[in-house]
Amino acid sequence: MALKIFEFDLKLEKGPILKPYTFELNSHPNKESKHGKPLKYYADVLTALSFYNINKTMNKPNAFDLENTIEVWRQVEASYEMYGRSRKRVLALHEQTHQQNPELIENFEKKFDSCLAEIWHKDKVNLKDLYLVNDLIDYLEDQMKTPLLFNFSLSFSPEFQQKLLFLYSFLWNIRSLVAIDHNSYVEDSSHESLKMDSITDYLPKAEYIVNDALNYFQFKKLFIPFVSGRSSDVKIEKLLFEPMYKSFHQYSHNACHLIDHLPENFLSNLSPKELEEALYLVQMDWLLGSEAGLLFKIREEIFGIQEGYEKIFWHEYDFRDHQHSVKLNVCCELSSKHFQKRIA
Repeated sequence: MALKIFEFDLKLEKGPILKPYTFELNSHPNKESKHGKPLKYYADVLTALSFYNINKTMNKPNAFDLENTIEVWRQVEASYEMYGRSRKRVLALHEQTHQQNPELIENFEKKFDSCLAEIWHKDKVNLKDLYLVNDLIDYLEDQMKTPLLFNFSLSFSPEFQQKLLFLYSFLWNIRSLVAIDHNSYVEDSSHESLKMDSITDYLPKAEYIVNDALNYFQFKKLFIPFVSGRSSDVKIEKLLFEPMYKSFHQYSHNACHLIDHLPENFLSNLSPKELEEALYLVQMDWLLGSEAGLLFKIREEIFGIQEGYEKIFWHEYDFRDHQHSVKLNVCCELSSKHFQKRIA
């Protein structure tokens, strides 16, 4: 790959954590702009590549001439690699799960494509307009009549999956740039730095969910003889099962969704120790490699842009003083030498 210079502006408005509201790509970088090697985890390059690739999937005019952008993105985007690693296990669970109506899925993909085509322009995007994407995700969840959380019933076309991966990469790396800018001004990095985590940013207490899920599973298994079949007892169901069932769903709803979305034979064929390990790994596979997990993460990132990152990801900054609005000008270069090690 020949040397390529990326330059774009990210406009941020005031808040405890600055809120991005406009991304604008400069298709003709200023030759006098200072540019150097990409950031360690390629947040700058991946933001530009993801934006460009989304345009490419919609066959929009190219902002600049760049070959092999999808291949380059795949070589440097960690979330793409993790998505691929989890797919085999995700597909195995999907095949054992009640699957969504294909017409619903096809309709959602078409609506999503139309929505993104309206928001996305060849050289810029107003990030505030992304609330329309979240409206569509909420629409899908409403039509499914079940939450996205730990859901394995969705199956999108490969092309649509790729588009979602580009969108998630774009949103994640924009937040990374905001964090990098924020951290460059802190006085004590041990206490004030913002951190990015592809797991705990979305599932902060996966281990606790496992414990609650095991309790919920044992509760359901214990009460099955009393609420179904010949041995069912209306008094036990009304006085014990229903109040406890409501309590589980009120106080441990994440754990309940995990158990309720998994195939019965998957749960019953494992020993207690194996089940404990499997429930943790299933959460990771759902988050990193499922269609529902991808939509869930995109929605969270858009909520962060709309409401403020401190409301969604960095709660300890919710009551800090507001910073002034700024415009970040990002300029970097990329060539084959920057990712040869990743290819090897």
